[in-house]
Amino acid sequence: MDRLMKLGDVLSIVPVSSTTWRNWSRTGTAPQKVKLGRSTFWRESDVRAFIAGEWQPEANQGSPHTPAS
Repeated sequence: MDRLMKLGDVLSIVPVSSTTWRNWSRTGTAPQKVKLGRSTFWRESDVRAFIAGEWQPEANQGSPHTPAS
């Protein structure tokens, strides 16, 4: 099972401000957050892929503008 990381954990390995990371996550530049109750997390595999330059927004989050089949 994929470990969930809190924002502080993400920022300890991605050297950006919390505001930048949240904006990137919101706009699809970085992995999307996962909400569990009132807590916010990011999947470790997505964060590690993002750092390695292997994370793809369309492959991981889907596109809201994808035409229906």
